[in-house]
Amino acid sequence: DDARRKQDNLTARTGGDDWPAEAAESIGSEPAAVTTLEAQPRSLAGAPGLHAPVAASLPQSLADRRSLLLGGAQPRLRVGKRGGAGGGHGSHQQEQLAAERKMHQRMQEELANMTGTLKKNVEAMHQTIQQDNARLANMDDDMSKGIENIARINVLTDEQRRKNRSTTCLQCGAVLLVTLLFWGTFVLMRLFGKAPILHKSPLPIFNPPELTHPGKILMDCASKKSAIYYTLDGSVPSKNSVLFDAARPPKIGGTGETRVEVRALCTSKTTGFIDSDVASVTYILTGLIEEKARLAQDVAAKKREKTDAATT
Repeated sequence: DDARRKQDNLTARTGGDDWPAEAAESIGSEPAAVTTLEAQPRSLAGAPGLHAPVAASLPQSLADRRSLLLGGAQPRLRVGKRGGAGGGHGSHQQEQLAAERKMHQRMQEELANMTGTLKKNVEAMHQTIQQDNARLANMDDDMSKGIENIARINVLTDEQRRKNRSTTCLQCGAVLLVTLLFWGTFVLMRLFGKAPILHKSPLPIFNPPELTHPGKILMDCASKKSAIYYTLDGSVPSKNSVLFDAARPPKIGGTGETRVEVRALCTSKTTGFIDSDVASVTYILTGLIEEKARLAQDVAAKKREKTDAATT
């Protein structure tokens, strides 16, 4: 009856398991040992011994259960029944305590290994977290720079849009002003008359067109109330040049020239006419050239005759 009552109390305390309370507390304390590295498992040497009826009623002893959990093959120890030899009961209890100490030492080694592995895992996780934090910080910096670049681009875009709007307004104003000027001029022309149409005066006419010997030339312009200005040195004529006078026409080759370029333009005093283009003619006095050549030959012949006469 006493053994049955203790077994019922043990079953109630362990939640239906038939382990002793000391074994449940010892095994259940492993997470606390892992969490608190300085905490050491309490020694089981001072644990109270199991009563013989309770130990005999258990299917397995605490040492056997722990050896199965730790993967070791511990010998199955039983506590002798009450009424056996007194020396046998003491020896079994000592063997059980020795086995408990070995098991406790092995559990400490396992806990130390687990603690080292957990430390390494925690350090590796800490390094990984630091690397992830560094990457996140770099990503935050890149995102901040990207946001700043986008903001700067938006500011530049807004400024360019304002400039474009200003330029467009100026262009529209210029187009409107030109349009108003055009239509204003058109209306004024329609109301107050047409603008005069300007014509160029006809080109001057040289007479004769060719000369072989020195002589005078005449110039004429087809438009009325016109005047002719000319040059004999090949320069471009203007209203500051020599005015042609039919009573005193210019003489070509009068100073011994054999090639003369005459250039002239016609100006008209008639309304609607402007100055003509420049007309030019080149006179090559071939007869004068031949006469000069004959004279040169005659001079040379006379010099030879004088030289021959002197020699004779």
